[in-house]
Amino acid sequence: MLHFEGVEAGPVPARDVTITPRIANSPRRVCLPDGGTVESSDHEVLAALEQQFHRGPVLDVHRWESRLRYILFAVLVIGAAAGAMVTWGIPWMSRGIAFGLPTAVAGGMADGAMELLAESYLQPSRLSAARQAEVTALLAPYLPTDTGYHYRILFRDSGVLGANALALPDGTIVFTDA
Repeated sequence: MLHFEGVEAGPVPARDVTITPRIANSPRRVCLPDGGTVESSDHEVLAALEQQFHRGPVLDVHRWESRLRYILFAVLVIGAAAGAMVTWGIPWMSRGIAFGLPTAVAGGMADGAMELLAESYLQPSRLSAARQAEVTALLAPYLPTDTGYHYRILFRDSGVLGANALALPDGTIVFTDA
């Protein structure tokens, strides 16, 4: 049982009281079952209370944040996880989405993307039809034939994008003049 001096409340069973975890030297709260709270910066007393009632904090944040080696370890783990996600996770998910996308959906997405690009960034190509045919013939052997997509190559001019190539979800490849 806990008894509070100067508080108009009776004894409170320890099992009904929660103590917030320590974070640096910020004040902690003792939360009472009736919704009341007691705030204290006396961390030693609160730690003794937790010890006395065999209720250590669920996550000892203070210990983690006050030791440099734990901080460095956490930064290393988070950095490695982020690097792994960028290196392997995002490409793996992208492949799954790209190859799992129905061709009708991919076609609709590509049409919308081409519309948007044509309104904002693309103009008709300045390359001659002969040069476009020559480049298309050079690239044709490198286009996959066993994917179920009908690949097509388009040429457009774009002062904003410069020399670039865009691949759309339906197998359309747009090359920009520059």
